[in-house]
Amino acid sequence: KGLSTVNIYYWSDSEQPVEWPGVPMTYLDTNDYGEDRYTFTMPDGMTSYIINDGTQQTVDIPFTGSTGVYMTDKDSEGHYLVDFYEITDEPTPTPDPTDPTPDPTESEPVVTDGSTIIFSNNKGFSTVNIYYWSDSEQPVEWPGVAMTSIGLNDYGEERFTFEMPAGMTNYIINDGTQQTVDIPFTGSTGVYMTDKDSEGHYMVDFYEITDDPTPTPDPTDPTPDPTTPDTTTVSFLLTDNFGWGTAYVYAWDANGTALCGEWPGSSQAETVTNDYGETQFRCYVPAGAVGVILNNGNGAQTEDITDFGTYEGYWMNGDKNSQGHYLVTGWNS
Repeated sequence: KGLSTVNIYYWSDSEQPVEWPGVPMTYLDTNDYGEDRYTFTMPDGMTSYIINDGTQQTVDIPFTGSTGVYMTDKDSEGHYLVDFYEITDEPTPTPDPTDPTPDPTESEPVVTDGSTIIFSNNKGFSTVNIYYWSDSEQPVEWPGVAMTSIGLNDYGEERFTFEMPAGMTNYIINDGTQQTVDIPFTGSTGVYMTDKDSEGHYMVDFYEITDDPTPTPDPTDPTPDPTTPDTTTVSFLLTDNFGWGTAYVYAWDANGTALCGEWPGSSQAETVTNDYGETQFRCYVPAGAVGVILNNGNGAQTEDITDFGTYEGYWMNGDKNSQGHYLVTGWNS
């Protein structure tokens, strides 16, 4: 459900050892659904707990022993109900030490003479700041200075740019709460986020940028053959009538290849408000996609959608399929 921080408040009938909102839980890992998982060892004698971010919270949860917990719908007071699942001693398998080591050259930044950083906000940071420094100088205070938006890429992700001052050697991109790892600055490059490390910070990868990141077609180029497959990016609106707050597009082609990166896909930054005051996300589907799943990056998702391109948008009426995924209804104005 995307709690901004994850705290646990716990007590027993005879003792209330912590003050609200409790103590932070410890980041563990990201599960197969792209959800961050947190852990906490309950002190002896405690009988109840609430998980919260200081504003949003679960209902009171009875503590009966080790368990996995996730949030479902809200009750009449606006508190999240929960459900449980069995956990094992090793919830995240340890990689086989015989697995090949990734080629270190795959994640090397592009070295140029420039000073431009272009950041793709593919994990949906609420704001985008850059904190930078060198071995001898720390010219800005945390969380740094705001990066400048330069519009959306072909995947509907908002891009931001910043000109690095001379002499700086490292930077962190953040929204004041979430952040990347320390990134060495070696020249102009494009940056996007991948998985989280053991401290809960996003690792990054790089791509080459040019002075004109969106090349203008050469007017002397021949007209495309009308039989050439369509390469147009499709877009539609998703009505956020269940208060997701964020939206991601996960898309795949006829071979099952993911087109917007690994789950949960690419974050969609462009929004409008409909006549009912509901937020609608503009969702972009890359050319070649045969199916998409819309999700909030934190457990909630739609069914597979294969008829995009025929509707201006979709909304969720609350019904779910046997897998617990929201069914969608297409609409045209």
